[in-house]
Amino acid sequence: MNERMGLMASHFALFVDLENCGGKKSMLMDVIERVKIRGDILIGKVYGYTDSYSDLKEILLSNTFAVVPSLRFGRNQKNSLDIQLVIDALEIAYTNELIDSFCIVSGDSDYTPLVGKLKTMGKFVLGISRSEVASNIFINACNEFMFLENVSKQKKKKETKQNAEEPL
Repeated sequence: MNERMGLMASHFALFVDLENCGGKKSMLMDVIERVKIRGDILIGKVYGYTDSYSDLKEILLSNTFAVVPSLRFGRNQKNSLDIQLVIDALEIAYTNELIDSFCIVSGDSDYTPLVGKLKTMGKFVLGISRSEVASNIFINACNEFMFLENVSKQKKKKETKQNAEEPL
């Protein structure tokens, strides 16, 4: 339990960079569960959605996520999604007083200035990324950081333990 929770649950805005985190159904479910342990997800957005992620539709709809599609045009398309995520996060930080915590699912060091700005505004920032793409700069900038592989392993260990405890 982090120190921000105290008696009141945190209110999260969750931003997922699909291209950076792999975009698997199990990954997204694990991330949502992990964030919900810490508080309520009031706003969720995924960036870089294409038809190749169609297996995520049910999860996205049932968790009321907004989708920012990946429209390929030119060489710098990836950066335009990163910029859109930053704009959306800052807009929410400045206009939505309910949001006190942000979760950024990406290991991209480009988000480090965003993390710094959110922290100066008194926001808690949780970073989550695959270990092979996580930047040390981004990891160290966040208030808390988790590797996707560990999020999934913790869930599997808990399920295994629960199954072992169930009577036959």
